[in-house]
Amino acid sequence: MKNVFFKSLTTFILLIAFTSSDAQQSSSFPRVRAVLLKSQLDEVKRRVHIDEKNIAAFDKIYESYINEISLINNNNIIPSLYTIKLDKYSDNEIEAIFMQQSEKARKLLAIREKYFWIFRSILSSKDVVRVFLVEREVIDQAQQEIRRRSKSNVN
Repeated sequence: MKNVFFKSLTTFILLIAFTSSDAQQSSSFPRVRAVLLKSQLDEVKRRVHIDEKNIAAFDKIYESYINEISLINNNNIIPSLYTIKLDKYSDNEIEAIFMQQSEKARKLLAIREKYFWIFRSILSSKDVVRVFLVEREVIDQAQQEIRRRSKSNVN
């Protein structure tokens, strides 16, 4: 039941944040992002064993981690080569997009590696990997729900 509630809450928040045409400029975006962060953090804490004495430290580390990831994602809005119509772009444009995506991926990987060792100071290696897996699952579920709802709105 909690899982269903969490998924619904996360999806609702993401839909508000991403379907609004001016969500990035909206003054309420930081609040939406904060609620999303809290929901994501709660799900990670629910599914990963964290000692009571380390919860406060974990919260700070996780918030810092998400902020760094968000900074890279928000400052590097690049069309996906998997979703664009390649015929609409020249070879030079596709090459530029590919290189930008590769650079973004390197930055994200560097952040994950950096935070692996920071998380490792309070969690086991297995639990650190679980944190990353839960984070990915939550993002995937939210993206699927956004796609599903955007398709139903088009029809």
